[in-house]
Amino acid sequence: MPWELTIRSNQAALSSSSRDWPLLGEGEGVCRRISESLPDVQWCREPSFIEQHQHLPRDHPIQRFIEDMTAEQREWSSRPKFKGLYEGDGFTLEFFCQDGSIQFFQVDVRGGGNPLPPLVKVCKANGWAVQDVTGKVVDLDSPRSESWDAFVAWRDRVIDETAGKRKTGNTDE
Repeated sequence: MPWELTIRSNQAALSSSSRDWPLLGEGEGVCRRISESLPDVQWCREPSFIEQHQHLPRDHPIQRFIEDMTAEQREWSSRPKFKGLYEGDGFTLEFFCQDGSIQFFQVDVRGGGNPLPPLVKVCKANGWAVQDVTGKVVDLDSPRSESWDAFVAWRDRVIDETAGKRKTGNTDE
């Protein structure tokens, strides 16, 4: 269960629409900039969404979803992806960038260690901001993030509740 983040320009309007955000650059260049700040990131190139699903039968729901895409959605979904993994002290950062010009990229944080120092390092070096899934901008000037702490508390509570239900056999909810 990751803490899901969006990285965008810190010059972006606090708009929920990424269409309003300035370009960060080309996906490959963004990956290089991340690696300049965090040299231990291991990168791989993955096929596009459409390539990943081209083997499915024509009547499969995902194939129908692809057929119904707008031209813009089809173009975005045809781009290969770059995936980077950074292993920190008790946590991992998983970076997801599309190929081509991008206005944002995603980061999944897993584990229990403090992910803020490497995120701050990458973002401050590049003029980027971090938003959590609620749209709240993460304070990069704080040694701990309220958003991260709230996510960890929620995640741990859900895991404890799920484990408790498994022990008692109460899985009705």
